[in-house]
Amino acid sequence: MLTLITGRAGSGKSRELNRRVRAHCEAGDRVIVLVPEQYTVRKERELLLELGNRLCASAEILNFSRLCDFVFRETGGVTADYIDAGGKSIVMQRALTELRGGLRYYGRAALRPEFIRKLLLTVSEFKTYRIAPADLRGSAGAVAQPELADKLTDLAAIYETYNALLHEHYSDMEDDFERAGSKLVKERVFEPYDIFCDAFTGFSPAEMSLLGPLMRQAKSVTVTLCTDAFDPDADEIDDSGVFAPLQRTACSLFALARANGVPVARPVHLNGKNAFPPEIAHLEASLFESAGKPRDIPCGALTALCAADIYEETDYVARTIVRLVRTEGYRYSDFLVLSRSMESYQNVIEVVFHRYGIPYFLDTRTDTLTKPLVMLLFSAFEAVLSGYRYESVFAYLKTGLVGVAAEEIDVLENYVYTQKISGSKWTVPWTANPFGFNREPDERSQELLWRINKTRAAVIGPLETFRAALRECGARAISTAVYELLLALGVPGMIEQKVAELTETGRPGLAAEYEQIWNILMHALDQMVLLLDDEITAKTYCEVLKLVLAQADIGKIPTSLDEVAVASAERTRTHGVRCCFVVGFGEGDFPRSDFEEGLLNDRDRLELQQHDILLSPTTERLAFEELFYVYCALTSAGERLYISYPKSGASGREKRPSYLLTQILALLPRLEMLYLDERELTDPAARLERIEGRQPSFDYLLTLPPDDPLKTALERYFDGLADYAARRREIDGAIRFAKGRLALDGADTPRLLYGERPMLSATSLERFQLCNFAYFCEYGLRIEPRRQVEFDAMQTGTFMHYILEQFGRRYRPDEIRRFDAAAVRRVTDELVREYIAVYLPDFDERGARFRYLFSRLSRILYAFLEDMTADLRRSHFEPLAFELPIGEGQPIRPLILSDEQSSVAIRGYVDRVDGYERDGKLYIRIVDYKTGRKEFDYAAIHEGMGMQMMLYLFSLCAGGREYFGREIVPAGMLYAPVRLEVVAADHRDVTPDELAKLRRGRVRADGLLTEDTDILLAMDTSGTFETLPVSAMRGEQQEIELNPRRSKVASGARFAQLERFAEKKLLSIARQLKRGSIDINPYKDAPGRGLDSCAFCEMRPVCRFSPERGAHVRSLARMSAQEFWDSVEKEGGS
Repeated sequence: MLTLITGRAGSGKSRELNRRVRAHCEAGDRVIVLVPEQYTVRKERELLLELGNRLCASAEILNFSRLCDFVFRETGGVTADYIDAGGKSIVMQRALTELRGGLRYYGRAALRPEFIRKLLLTVSEFKTYRIAPADLRGSAGAVAQPELADKLTDLAAIYETYNALLHEHYSDMEDDFERAGSKLVKERVFEPYDIFCDAFTGFSPAEMSLLGPLMRQAKSVTVTLCTDAFDPDADEIDDSGVFAPLQRTACSLFALARANGVPVARPVHLNGKNAFPPEIAHLEASLFESAGKPRDIPCGALTALCAADIYEETDYVARTIVRLVRTEGYRYSDFLVLSRSMESYQNVIEVVFHRYGIPYFLDTRTDTLTKPLVMLLFSAFEAVLSGYRYESVFAYLKTGLVGVAAEEIDVLENYVYTQKISGSKWTVPWTANPFGFNREPDERSQELLWRINKTRAAVIGPLETFRAALRECGARAISTAVYELLLALGVPGMIEQKVAELTETGRPGLAAEYEQIWNILMHALDQMVLLLDDEITAKTYCEVLKLVLAQADIGKIPTSLDEVAVASAERTRTHGVRCCFVVGFGEGDFPRSDFEEGLLNDRDRLELQQHDILLSPTTERLAFEELFYVYCALTSAGERLYISYPKSGASGREKRPSYLLTQILALLPRLEMLYLDERELTDPAARLERIEGRQPSFDYLLTLPPDDPLKTALERYFDGLADYAARRREIDGAIRFAKGRLALDGADTPRLLYGERPMLSATSLERFQLCNFAYFCEYGLRIEPRRQVEFDAMQTGTFMHYILEQFGRRYRPDEIRRFDAAAVRRVTDELVREYIAVYLPDFDERGARFRYLFSRLSRILYAFLEDMTADLRRSHFEPLAFELPIGEGQPIRPLILSDEQSSVAIRGYVDRVDGYERDGKLYIRIVDYKTGRKEFDYAAIHEGMGMQMMLYLFSLCAGGREYFGREIVPAGMLYAPVRLEVVAADHRDVTPDELAKLRRGRVRADGLLTEDTDILLAMDTSGTFETLPVSAMRGEQQEIELNPRRSKVASGARFAQLERFAEKKLLSIARQLKRGSIDINPYKDAPGRGLDSCAFCEMRPVCRFSPERGAHVRSLARMSAQEFWDSVEKEGGS
């Protein structure tokens, strides 16, 4: 006898079924209660409470998997060795490998991991719907679509081959329905039983194949279905109705009973009043009815709300749970959090619930590939297969399972990154200086290099052994290599130690996860050996193993009876929940509007239906079935229901409410939509709801404005808690930091960092002026960016300075004047070879691109030195010094400035000092080599930047008499461009001298020179000044007449003014340093000027400067020469 118990949500179906189960148990009957798999534990607990221990022993609570086991126990066949999801992936890969050349439609997609995943789902669907390979072949010859015919032919071949390979070693649990059904043909296993089916929304064809024998054999079969009353004899069912899936199931059960000769009792329809609050009861009765009418009733049990995003939405859920537990006696197990798709909410719920201290059970799959052990394995594969690529090697090292200390890994990583090490370089000892190109080896660098090589050997040893083992193809050899790698690294011992630590610290769930991951991996290696052949390569093996482990399911069980249940709507069966939160109730999300079609699309499925091949519902029918998920979610709570959606999702995309939420608001006019962000602005009391739990309340405190009374109250509370008070001070400092308003604490701190008298170089001085904080990072904290060893602008400049310095030191001016182009090139090549021998011992290993860069730099040096020799031939100025140091204990004493408040000294190196003697005085001109573009910028100098040249010049004037032996007079300062300019010739017969003249015109030096024409003529006796920042013409008497608008020159008086201006600017900077100013105050110029302190600042990752957060920005306007000199005079330079 088949009996259906029907009724809407809350009508008492399960209660009636339990009453009947109790009556049968009390009568001594044997009972089987059949429920969906995810409902098994809950039903066992429910019946235990209902029946007690004695009666409950008469009832078996089974799901369909357990039902098959029950049949096998009774009839034999219980010892089957079942394949798991990972093993199926291996078998499918083998099947595709065998068939790859013969597939018509899927040939190109074969062996792709995503395709294998979809194939496994499709084969599972075929088994669920009892479709055999022969059925597919038969349909392939009958369908009208040629493309579908090819699909079906391929799928039949794949399905058949897959089954054959699988059954060589394993059984498939999905075949158990067929195996159990065949057993029941001969054995009447269920004859003494009354069978009760509860909480199902439908039955698959495979499940229906077992229900037929159950109906024939059992004394009675009773099934509950959540549906309204309907006519089972009606010709068709309205697919758009919310109960359509259940009504189709009922009709299928009636048909199955009649086909098996089983009488069908009249359905028992429960029409009793449900126990929902009135507003929820109205929704249950009217939301999905076309005739539903609004009802003007209070809505205290129902809340509809909109949050700014999923973080705010989840925070509201968490604080509401905590409040109800605290104030109204709820237990955590009274709550259910439902989403249609948990993927978007899982990570957010984990973080937010942890902050609030809420115990919860999240019913979702765990991604095995993100676990350290699995990451170790695949990064090891990637490292050896990619030739020890940087990212792969350090992903492997940072899993924490290689037995190398984190500090040693950091040191190793810095070296590998800076030296660009990969490939075979890992297998030989490293020799390059850890501190970069331009440092000669010393004891410190050799000690660090030894330490790095020791770590390198420890790292590369196991990987090289692994790489050698992988050369031997075959699943057994590669699996053995994997296991031996894990043993060599000591991974089993580390896992055992980790499990013990986690167990001792009260985290048994995570400890069990570590053990499971190890067991899953060992089982996967066994499967790879058993199921794969010996022709597989390491690369393919890695891809298949990744697919296997991606399918692995880490079992999770609730760790407490008192936990909030968090689940996807389609994975849960609700019962006994007092309060439910339905989150993500947005348009397209709930009910869902997008569905994955799989390998067979809707058109394919509809055509197959015409040939009696019934598969999963089309997306259109799935969309209608979504309504039942919504119905179950909205009727899941007995006391309170919260419906919410975020204005924006995790990606930031704007979201709208579900159309059903609009209908809910229409049905309940007194239900007001709660907009969380607006509510707190209009209702100050609403903010108090955020004060739930210390950590969330502390976080909220940080968002409040300074003058908010609630902030003041919270500050008083948290100031009484030592840990939170210290954290608040740190965060307040971080907020000031974000706005760029900073100063060092304590009067002694700047002195300890920079000294009683800061010793500034011109570079550090400019750094401070460009941004105080950048200076603090570099010269106070000594932060150094991680630079790769390559010839960037900095390294190129250092190399060129070395060559130019050596060139000038080794040859006298009279020798240089006699050099022709060939001599310049010969000398330059010798100096380059010397540099390589000292600083680049591995030059030949650096590659063609690196060597080409050097040849290009040599060409630039040729051109510059040829120009320099040409300049010397027409100049009375001669080089007096190269790389001349200024500082304590140096030939030139530092420039020291002091006042009553502060003191500062200037040190540095002058690239070149040129001199010319006249009337017993030495006129000096200093030259600064620039590989980039540099101009004498009046505006920058006025703000204390670009002062390098003038400070060095004035230092020489003040302290150089002893060194040079004569009175010194400033003749000027020049930025000499060291670069190769490409010039265009007007005709093809241009001479080399003409080309050189054209090029020299493009590399004119910039700077500031004396306006004394006699001195200028001493610099260029030709009077053309083609390489100087001077424009002049000959007068009637052949005298030199300067063009003041196009010449950067100054009188002796102005040089004196400039010196006094520079001194005052330096003392002002010294006072700022003494005060401890470390403001984030960069320059960001107007378009066209190009000054941007942040553009190439290496400290940018530290400060994370943002004007949008209120940080201060300075700008630099253009300034003419006249404006500059007027300002210098006005500010006290006179």
